[in-house]
Amino acid sequence: MAKQLATQTDTTLGYESPLFRAATVTLSDSQDFTDFPVRGFMIANDGSVSIQLVNNLGSGNETEGDIITLQNLKAGVIYPFLVKRFRSTGTTSPVVVALG
Repeated sequence: MAKQLATQTDTTLGYESPLFRAATVTLSDSQDFTDFPVRGFMIANDGSVSIQLVNNLGSGNETEGDIITLQNLKAGVIYPFLVKRFRSTGTTSPVVVALG
């Protein structure tokens, strides 16, 4: 049986659903991205992005996750990470777009 895709009006959207939100990120080493739950991101120029991942997702007790710097990323590629914070330290791409 084929899996039915969720629509924007479907109240059961999950992490396997198509992306339907996007916003340009303000990089910060101390402030979380809170516009919407981030399921991925892309960059406008090749470069590096430093992110803090979501930890304990869905537990009701989300905590700060690992901090990683992804290097040699390509512009226009969607990178599927559950991101809590987009960090300025270690990020070389001038434009980062959060996707949810």
